[in-house]
Amino acid sequence: MKISPRRAIANHCKDCIYDPHCSGNWKQQVEACTITQCGLYEHRPLSLKTTRLQRENLLAELPLHEREIFLKKASQRALNLVNLHNRLTHAD
Repeated sequence: MKISPRRAIANHCKDCIYDPHCSGNWKQQVEACTITQCGLYEHRPLSLKTTRLQRENLLAELPLHEREIFLKKASQRALNLVNLHNRLTHAD
């Protein structure tokens, strides 16, 4: 059975760092991983709250005009996805 790249990365991270005798579940322990030299560090599973906070921190570091451009593009992408979903679900 073939697994997705996302699942393979999660499995690797869980095998690498999870210790059932330490506090937190495997996802919390993987999220707290500090092994930045790992090739999968940037791709490790993160909670939605963490990814939202990281995005907000990155946006806060951008100059105002770049932040506005980024947010405008993100809004347009979201609108495009909604329109696509509506077309697919209402297609006859």
